[in-house]
Amino acid sequence: MDKEERDFFNVQKGIKYEKAGKDEKAIKVYEKLIAENFDGSHPYDRLCVLYRKQKNFTAEKYVLEKAILVFTQVAASGRPDGPPKLERYKKRLEIVHKKMLK
Repeated sequence: MDKEERDFFNVQKGIKYEKAGKDEKAIKVYEKLIAENFDGSHPYDRLCVLYRKQKNFTAEKYVLEKAILVFTQVAASGRPDGPPKLERYKKRLEIVHKKMLK
């Protein structure tokens, strides 16, 4: 199994864990993906949702900062989905910063 297939499999595994209500297992799968600089948005988006549910704004901030790093490179590579995703993560990070100040 090559990296692309393994990444796809892991995204699907995370989705399956979430649907089964096993959020902690899903978090572990998604965290592993982002640690490897996965360049798809699903694990970043889902981790933000899962951490927001837990009111873990520090972890959500980390995920968004990681997404900004990854999607800065994606945007620089010329991939068309890079710039809009990058902007979305920057806006979400602003929201998290405001929540952390409350």
